[in-house]
Amino acid sequence: MAGIALTVGLFVVGGRPEAGQVFKGNWHWVAHVISYALIALAYALALPRLGVLYVAAIVAAIGGIHEIYEIEKHGHDFETADLLVNALGALLGSLLRPAASAKVGFDEKH
Repeated sequence: MAGIALTVGLFVVGGRPEAGQVFKGNWHWVAHVISYALIALAYALALPRLGVLYVAAIVAAIGGIHEIYEIEKHGHDFETADLLVNALGALLGSLLRPAASAKVGFDEKH
């Protein structure tokens, strides 16, 4: 449920024209990595039987869809660098599943 809520929030908040101006410079990239890592971790914890690379791929695809969505909402070209940073965040977040599962008491094998 958290993954879905975070994804909806990404499209609602990220679709606002001023959203791209909140973080300047390198903080823009940090915001992307953290956002997609949190989304991926939420999905990875919710879908424990799905391999972490599959979760990362799904969340990276959400990032691609979001970048396409921003073309209409923000009126700019496709941002390949954002897509790549989104994918990095998705991978990092999904790779955190074993550590997060241990912290919240999930069994990684179920």
